[in-house]
Amino acid sequence: MLKIEKVSLKDLDEICAFEIRVFDENNFRLSRNIFRYHLKKKTFFLKAILDKKIVGYLMLFAYKNKSSTRLYSIGVDQSFTRQKIASTLIEAAIYRSKKLGKNKIFLEVRQDNFAAIALYNKLGFVIIKELKGYYPFNGNGYKMALNL
Repeated sequence: MLKIEKVSLKDLDEICAFEIRVFDENNFRLSRNIFRYHLKKKTFFLKAILDKKIVGYLMLFAYKNKSSTRLYSIGVDQSFTRQKIASTLIEAAIYRSKKLGKNKIFLEVRQDNFAAIALYNKLGFVIIKELKGYYPFNGNGYKMALNL
């Protein structure tokens, strides 16, 4: 059964190994220092667990002086796609954003990540801007938004 829990510093090694497995150099792979920084900062950071193994995570930024949040990073192990892991994590981010009184969630996605774009569209996100050269190796992206 899928469990969603907060990530803690004790998960750092497993989260870093997960990041290397899931993201290649063509994406914004996050470093150990970035993860540690956000864990210490108490960023909203969730992990999805199946059979005692991390199979996904999500990091959401909430800014004090803004009426929106930013879905900064989400990853799901390729072996566990199509099991509603990403949508469950995103629904938790939506709930958290609403609880904080925010009225919008933003995210960025690679233009060639068709599965992610389809999921975001299904959840109500819309493309609001094209991001030329946003990703490494001149990868283009989209900025998407969800009105809450």
